[in-house]
Amino acid sequence: SSRSQAARCLSSASAGSSEREYDLVLFGATGFSGKLCAEYLMRAHGDEKLRVALAGRDRAKLEAVAASLPGKATPRVVVADAMSPDDMRRLAASTEVVASTAGPFRKFGSELVGACAAEGASYADITGEATWVAHMAHAHDATAKASGAALVPAAGFDSVPSDIGTLLAIREHEKTYGEAPERVDAYVTAMRGAAFRAAPSTRWTTSCGTRRRPPRAGPSRARVPRSTGAAARRFQTRS
Repeated sequence: SSRSQAARCLSSASAGSSEREYDLVLFGATGFSGKLCAEYLMRAHGDEKLRVALAGRDRAKLEAVAASLPGKATPRVVVADAMSPDDMRRLAASTEVVASTAGPFRKFGSELVGACAAEGASYADITGEATWVAHMAHAHDATAKASGAALVPAAGFDSVPSDIGTLLAIREHEKTYGEAPERVDAYVTAMRGAAFRAAPSTRWTTSCGTRRRPPRAGPSRARVPRSTGAAARRFQTRS
């Protein structure tokens, strides 16, 4: 599946056999989510021979974050502007994988996604901006396939309950009916907990998206014809 293929591409950075300067660059490392990612990355993998760099616009802030992280190793620092195509191309060309927490992604992510697709660097982010994701897929799908880049948006945001919920639904379906379902549709009917920590511009972009309808990305979703008698079953999951 595309998810498992993306996971293999993203995990291949740990092999350490690349000619590129870094195995992984964390872009947006000085923000709230970026710092959490950097802390986890160095706590879980800081003792490994993983070549990591923190990237963003402000060198002083990046160096402060790097110095505060756990683990024996201190990651390198790369200064790059998300609005600069040249900076994003240099960044993407220097690493096997880019993990981005710099949102709103409709404003700060487009150049980076295009650069990763062109340079063959795999990419993951935490966006929840579905309209922007559709535009990026339409714009860069063919380029990414040609370069071998795996582009994995929404890899740590509202995709998490959806993916885990789908897995639980498949397991329950297999347990009850002895076979996997042909299709799983996921819907969010209720949410609880604190509001996510994001800038007002990110919340506005996530809620409103863009005014234009995005181009269709990839093949259209097939609907299950009513005449086939296909059974639809509902499973409720909690996360």
